[in-house]
Amino acid sequence: AFENAEQKLNVPYGVQKLSADLPGLSISTVGSAHSANSINANILRQSSIVSDAMHQYTAYYDASGMVVLAKRALGSDQWEAKRTRFKGKITDAHNIISLGLDGDGYLHMSWDHHNHPLRYVRSVAARSNGLSLRAARGAR
Repeated sequence: AFENAEQKLNVPYGVQKLSADLPGLSISTVGSAHSANSINANILRQSSIVSDAMHQYTAYYDASGMVVLAKRALGSDQWEAKRTRFKGKITDAHNIISLGLDGDGYLHMSWDHHNHPLRYVRSVAARSNGLSLRAARGAR
């Protein structure tokens, strides 16, 4: 927690420094991600990491534009990452990935939206890492 807004604004960019400045914060590696632009860290991105009572989930694009979905137990630094069959146009940093968890524990994901048809999937089971394409109204 930050003591004041000024302290929050003065935290330098970079997780190594951030970790040193915030006792109790730990760093864990999820996997290798696309880094030629800001698509995986875009300020427009909402819900890039979501949690329930037992797990934490994240998703990102790898270097070839494939969506990688990852899950870990809360408190663990070991991530289970799965490269999905879903691809995004990573040359446009607006094509971000957004995640959500519903009350039953299903993970919802949308990605690659910038003048494209709706791309939306939902996990096949609650608290699962496997995604299944789910029809959505207006989706092509």
